[in-house]
Amino acid sequence: MSPPALSLAVFCIGLLLLVKGADWLVKGGAGLAARWGVSSGVIGFTIIAFGTSLPEFFVTTNAVFMDKTDIGLGNVVGSNIFNIAFILSLCIILKPVPFLSSETRHILWQEYVLTFLATGLYVVMACRGVLDIYSSAIFLAVFFGILLYISRKGLAQPDEGLHSHGDLDYILTVLGLAGVVVGSSLFLSGAIDLATTFHIPTYVIGLSVVAAGTSIPELVTSLVALMRGYGGVSVGNILGSNYFNLLFILGIGGLVHPILVPEQMTSLFLIGITLCVIPLFALKKTWMLRAWSSIIFAGYFLYLYIISS
Repeated sequence: MSPPALSLAVFCIGLLLLVKGADWLVKGGAGLAARWGVSSGVIGFTIIAFGTSLPEFFVTTNAVFMDKTDIGLGNVVGSNIFNIAFILSLCIILKPVPFLSSETRHILWQEYVLTFLATGLYVVMACRGVLDIYSSAIFLAVFFGILLYISRKGLAQPDEGLHSHGDLDYILTVLGLAGVVVGSSLFLSGAIDLATTFHIPTYVIGLSVVAAGTSIPELVTSLVALMRGYGGVSVGNILGSNYFNLLFILGIGGLVHPILVPEQMTSLFLIGITLCVIPLFALKKTWMLRAWSSIIFAGYFLYLYIISS
């Protein structure tokens, strides 16, 4: 375990890399959307969602290889809860106007259905008490089915306001991915060193510190995309990361080693927080969106209190 001062320094350097990497990733991803004639939402829940989920993938697969499946599972489930209850809610609280647009709501609805499908499938499989090769086969089959569906989506509309930067788009995307992955690793290393000082159980660390740490790329990327006016990228990134985490990461993890599900309460909280997104489609005023999102946001801290008590 590193000295606290060194851990704090690593934590801060990682955060700085995340911020800059997310900025480049959004610029490059939006440029690729314009270059390829693909909608910003599709870019959000494919290239960017995959890139920002790489920390979850590496942490979970490494944990499974080390026979620490509890921290790997906690990382995935905790990250998905964090993505909705913290990131999506925070984005709406800070800038609700983009979420009132028909384009963003259309993307939100389509990808919410896919996310809910993945979440419901996970909860059903988790009731068996273990995620094994059979669960993995189902997870991966559904995941690639979703990718096939995404690949057949329509072209971008001309009013999306996306602009290509030429070949620089590829460079920005690659550097952005590198920034969020390396920054996540440093951030996570510093955070875990600081957290283990308080002797927190590994499953709780996975659900809280590790989950939040590996979800920082989604947080920063979504906020940067939102502030730049790309509501589709922001929404697609959050929801795309969720079904990627559940279906692909746990699908691969279950092939490597059976993953035991230590308890069902967290699974129920995950499906509950996913259902909380539904009222967002009916709310028509910014203050209503902010109010409901604030309730979801507060629920995340209640969840942290429950798992830590």
